[in-house]
Amino acid sequence: MPRTGAAWLVVALVLFGAAIGLIAFALLHGGATAGVFLIFPFIAGSSPSLAVGVLLLVVGFFVLFFALARMGSLEEQEEEGHSLPSAGTGSTTAGPRAPSSRVSYGGFLLIGPVPVVFGNRPGWLPYLIAMAVVTLLAVLVFAVLLAL
Repeated sequence: MPRTGAAWLVVALVLFGAAIGLIAFALLHGGATAGVFLIFPFIAGSSPSLAVGVLLLVVGFFVLFFALARMGSLEEQEEEGHSLPSAGTGSTTAGPRAPSSRVSYGGFLLIGPVPVVFGNRPGWLPYLIAMAVVTLLAVLVFAVLLAL
């Protein structure tokens, strides 16, 4: 099992890629159909590849959430001068830490085709930009598939 947040982030991106590939496969081979209801795109079907793709997508979101949470907690510990417990001892290199009152946040919005990235951790910026670009590309791919 990966121990760092970056390794979990790679796992999440692999899950997202596999999910998008399986969903696209289902759409291209007639196992699923896509449409738009009002302004909301949807995909429906009974193909096993669609079901596995949606499952991988959901698991990918959970893994991504925990990867970013893990990365945030590691950054917070590094900023406070503490390290992770060592492998067999269960102790840290520094004494007990005071509760942190600093709250970390970050995210992105897609306003039309324009991604807006926000947050208070500069280290998160590349990951948020990557997620915004991947999401924007996924929306564009689905729009093109709907036009076919």
